Amino acid sequence: MTYVLLFRRAARKVMGRLPPMYRQAIKDVLRSLPQNPFPAGCLQLRTAEGRYYRVRVGSYRIVYEVTHEIRIITIIRVGHRREVYRNL
Repeated sequence: MTYVLLFRRAARKVMGRLPPMYRQAIKDVLRSLPQNPFPAGCLQLRTAEGRYYRVRVGSYRIVYEVTHEIRIITIIRVGHRREVYRNL
């Protein structure tokens, strides 16, 4: 059973501004998330809610939330590793 992939507005805007060499790699990871929400290298982040996960793509990170009950993956942030974790 696959999940539905949703983007927050800020994450979608950042996708258009990514360097071309990372853009395709990030899109490939995003395409595979609905079939496998927890790929190899996925880590759960230590946040107050405890529901956020991250996937590493080179120097960039994809932060997302998985809601199992309704099978939705929400992309929270996409960005460089030094910026993506601020104010989570």
